[in-house]
Amino acid sequence: MNYLYSRLKELTYYRRTVLKCKIMYARALLRRGFKSKGTILFYPTMPLAYHILYPICHKLGYRMTTDPNVTFDLAIAFEDATVRKNDEQLSDLSNRYPVLNARCGDISKEYVDKVFLESFGYGLTIDPGTYRGTYIKKTNQNAMHFGEIHAAPSTPEKGFVYQKLIDNKTDEHSVTDIRTFIFGNDIPFTLYRKRSIDDRFNDDTVIARHVATDAAFTTEEKASIIRFCRVFGLDYGELDVLRDNIDGKIYIVDVNNTPSGPHSGIHMGEKDYDRFLSNMANAFDVMAMKKSAQAVETVTPRGLSA
Repeated sequence: MNYLYSRLKELTYYRRTVLKCKIMYARALLRRGFKSKGTILFYPTMPLAYHILYPICHKLGYRMTTDPNVTFDLAIAFEDATVRKNDEQLSDLSNRYPVLNARCGDISKEYVDKVFLESFGYGLTIDPGTYRGTYIKKTNQNAMHFGEIHAAPSTPEKGFVYQKLIDNKTDEHSVTDIRTFIFGNDIPFTLYRKRSIDDRFNDDTVIARHVATDAAFTTEEKASIIRFCRVFGLDYGELDVLRDNIDGKIYIVDVNNTPSGPHSGIHMGEKDYDRFLSNMANAFDVMAMKKSAQAVETVTPRGLSA
């Protein structure tokens, strides 16, 4: 019964989101004299309603396509997968046009920590057979929401990563992560996401709060985050960052190049979500304008207009 209720709730939310987005798109067209903002090529797949780019494009008035043969203004490599499949069409596109996230084809936790270690000089990965302390066993796949906390040595299993446990407790009953949004070389804002300590690997109890980037990170930390993203190949997306109460350092634990959420009325109130979406749309639009200006002559964009 709980499963059926959960599925019905998800379906209702999805349909309500699609309807709201279509209304936003109609309003955007009306403001622009029934002209679209431009066309964005998503390749190889299109964002769905729960991906944040879906409402962003509708709010701004962009058309979306997965057809690389049409004239487009901006191209984004988009595939909701931990490791992207090799695609000759995408390689050809990225050779002729500045495709966002073209180099970001592996968001596995193993690769995240590898690049994090290179960028920050310290990492998370431990050897579970010899480590003395509390650690986490997680799937190497993205968005699985699986994690086990261990306090004794164990034999490593294929398909899992083992990382030291970060003390990101807000209080006795909750933990907080820093959802960090990347738009090119900018981090316009972050979300503090507080959740029950008993639900630290899921989003069921998340309460999200908008926080200015300068309040979340130091100048040096922001520079290190952007350096990480450049090495990782992430032009647009989000990071999950934890700050350790013990050593004071930040740790990037997840990268998402097809981000979704937060959900209106679930993770934050509707008014707060509307402000959040407006900020996201503005940041995306600035990035899109900059990226479109880099277009090569072999692709003739229609030209993004303000």
